[in-house]
Amino acid sequence: MSYTTITVSRPGAAFRATSNADEANVIFAQVMGIVTANGGESVMIGFDYAQNANVAITTFPDPESAAKASIQIEAKQLLDVVSRGMFSTMEELWPVFTDAMG
Repeated sequence: MSYTTITVSRPGAAFRATSNADEANVIFAQVMGIVTANGGESVMIGFDYAQNANVAITTFPDPESAAKASIQIEAKQLLDVVSRGMFSTMEELWPVFTDAMG
Protein backbone atom coordinates (compact mmCIF):
# COMPACT_ATOMS: atom_id res chain seq x y z
CA MET A 1 0.00 0.00 0.00
CA SER A 2 1.37 3.43 -0.90
CA TYR A 3 1.80 6.36 1.45
CA THR A 4 0.74 9.83 0.31
CA THR A 5 2.04 13.02 1.90
CA ILE A 6 0.97 16.64 1.78
CA THR A 7 3.80 19.09 2.33
CA VAL A 8 3.54 22.83 2.81
CA SER A 9 6.93 24.50 2.34
CA ARG A 10 8.83 27.62 1.48
CA PRO A 11 12.16 27.91 -0.33
CA GLY A 12 15.06 26.71 1.79
CA ALA A 13 18.45 28.40 2.15
CA ALA A 14 19.73 26.74 -1.03
CA PHE A 15 16.81 28.15 -3.04
CA ARG A 16 17.16 31.58 -1.44
CA ALA A 17 20.84 31.67 -2.41
CA THR A 18 20.03 31.39 -6.12
CA SER A 19 20.27 34.52 -8.24
CA ASN A 20 18.57 33.41 -11.46
CA ALA A 21 16.07 30.96 -12.91
CA ASP A 22 18.72 28.52 -14.09
CA GLU A 23 20.12 28.17 -10.57
CA ALA A 24 16.61 27.80 -9.13
CA ASN A 25 15.85 25.07 -11.68
CA VAL A 26 18.94 23.15 -10.54
CA ILE A 27 17.71 23.26 -6.93
CA PHE A 28 14.20 22.18 -7.95
CA ALA A 29 15.71 19.28 -9.92
CA GLN A 30 17.58 18.25 -6.75
CA VAL A 31 14.31 18.16 -4.80
CA MET A 32 12.60 16.08 -7.47
CA GLY A 33 15.66 13.82 -7.75
CA ILE A 34 15.50 13.04 -4.04
CA VAL A 35 11.79 12.31 -4.28
CA THR A 36 12.32 9.99 -7.25
CA ALA A 37 15.34 8.26 -5.69
CA ASN A 38 13.12 7.34 -2.73
CA GLY A 39 10.38 5.92 -4.94
CA GLY A 40 8.23 9.04 -4.73
CA GLU A 41 5.89 10.24 -7.42
CA SER A 42 4.61 13.80 -7.54
CA VAL A 43 0.81 13.93 -7.69
CA MET A 44 0.50 17.72 -7.59
CA ILE A 45 2.60 20.76 -6.81
CA GLY A 46 1.08 24.19 -6.47
CA PHE A 47 1.10 27.46 -4.57
CA ASP A 48 -1.22 28.36 -1.70
CA TYR A 49 -1.64 32.13 -1.80
CA ALA A 50 -3.39 32.15 1.59
CA GLN A 51 -0.31 30.68 3.29
CA ASN A 52 2.24 32.15 0.87
CA ALA A 53 3.67 28.67 0.56
CA ASN A 54 4.17 25.80 -1.86
CA VAL A 55 2.00 22.70 -1.51
CA ALA A 56 2.99 19.27 -2.79
CA ILE A 57 1.09 16.01 -2.73
CA THR A 58 3.46 13.10 -3.25
CA THR A 59 2.97 9.34 -3.17
CA PHE A 60 5.73 7.10 -1.78
CA PRO A 61 5.89 3.30 -1.52
CA ASP A 62 5.83 3.48 2.31
CA PRO A 63 6.22 5.88 5.27
CA GLU A 64 9.92 5.10 5.59
CA SER A 65 10.64 6.25 2.02
CA ALA A 66 8.69 9.45 2.63
CA ALA A 67 10.63 10.12 5.83
CA LYS A 68 13.99 9.47 4.15
CA ALA A 69 13.19 11.89 1.31
CA SER A 70 12.04 14.50 3.81
CA ILE A 71 15.23 14.22 5.85
CA GLN A 72 17.43 14.45 2.76
CA ILE A 73 15.59 17.51 1.39
CA GLU A 74 15.75 19.33 4.70
CA ALA A 75 19.38 18.36 5.39
CA LYS A 76 20.39 19.95 2.09
CA GLN A 77 18.33 23.05 2.99
CA LEU A 78 16.36 22.79 -0.24
CA LEU A 79 13.00 23.44 1.42
CA ASP A 80 11.84 24.89 4.72
CA VAL A 81 8.88 22.73 5.70
CA VAL A 82 5.93 24.45 7.35
CA SER A 83 3.95 21.22 7.74
CA ARG A 84 4.01 17.68 6.44
CA GLY A 85 1.81 14.70 7.04
CA MET A 86 -0.21 11.87 5.63
CA PHE A 87 -2.80 12.81 3.02
CA SER A 88 -5.97 10.86 2.25
CA THR A 89 -8.54 11.57 -0.40
CA MET A 90 -12.13 11.73 0.78
CA GLU A 91 -12.77 8.57 -1.26
CA GLU A 92 -10.19 6.75 0.89
CA LEU A 93 -11.18 8.38 4.17
CA TRP A 94 -14.98 8.27 4.01
CA PRO A 95 -15.37 4.48 4.36
CA VAL A 96 -13.03 4.53 7.36
CA PHE A 97 -14.91 7.47 8.87
CA THR A 98 -18.34 5.94 8.43
CA ASP A 99 -17.15 2.59 9.78
CA ALA A 100 -15.73 4.29 12.86
CA MET A 101 -18.97 6.20 13.39
CA GLY A 102 -20.94 2.96 13.39
